[in-house]
Amino acid sequence: MSKQETNNMNTVKSSLILIILIMTTTTIAQTSQVEKDQTEIIAFLEQMGGYFEAKNVNGIMACYTPEPLVVMQPETPVTNLEELRSMFANLVMAGPQIVFGKHEVFVNGDKAMHISDWKMSGTAPDGTPISDSGVSVVMLERQPKGGWLIVFDNPYANFVAKK
Repeated sequence: MSKQETNNMNTVKSSLILIILIMTTTTIAQTSQVEKDQTEIIAFLEQMGGYFEAKNVNGIMACYTPEPLVVMQPETPVTNLEELRSMFANLVMAGPQIVFGKHEVFVNGDKAMHISDWKMSGTAPDGTPISDSGVSVVMLERQPKGGWLIVFDNPYANFVAKK
């Protein structure tokens, strides 16, 4: 092999190593951002659960975009904000304690999907203990000034499997 061919081969090797380093660094940075987004989304939804426990209907409503779709009962989507506010006001009267199970979060740019099982317990106005559980699927949008808001919220996504 001539000296020129050796130099060319070394240049190609150096270029390939540089490309691999750049790609690895980019992938690590993207993974780091996705993990940050996932952690932020889980914390946001757990904070929302705290709003239920604190009976803070305004806090709950602030977690949604101006045009959300919420499935508070299977096969019954609600988009009217006043109807949602009323439903949440009735729900918080039970003093619900909401516990999430495992979380799965997928992020694609400014969109995200959160999936989790959950359990809720509380007390009806007549003193009767109540409980419920399900699998929640939530679609979120990243906001221009940071943070996330809920676009679609289906806490009874497991209903389909029970049909």
